[in-house]
Amino acid sequence: MKPGACLILLEELIPETPELVPGKWIDLLMLAITGGRERTEKEYRELLSAAGFRIGEVVPTAGPLSLLVAEEVRAGHIAMCDEEPTSSVV
Repeated sequence: MKPGACLILLEELIPETPELVPGKWIDLLMLAITGGRERTEKEYRELLSAAGFRIGEVVPTAGPLSLLVAEEVRAGHIAMCDEEPTSSVV
């Protein structure tokens, strides 16, 4: 990644509470069919931390998905996302 770039994930965050939400059914399907899974915000923070990133912001959308905006951590320094986008997503 270029310095100052952001990693943006569009994901359905699973609540850590016992309430039944559609994302938990999707989690079961993903596990049974592909071995994949949905994650809680805490699990995404741990996963991205292990990969050298830090979630700086979680932005809910009007639907069930959220944007997780992460910055790369390099040698103890967090490379903050640029204020102005350097490219557009097509």
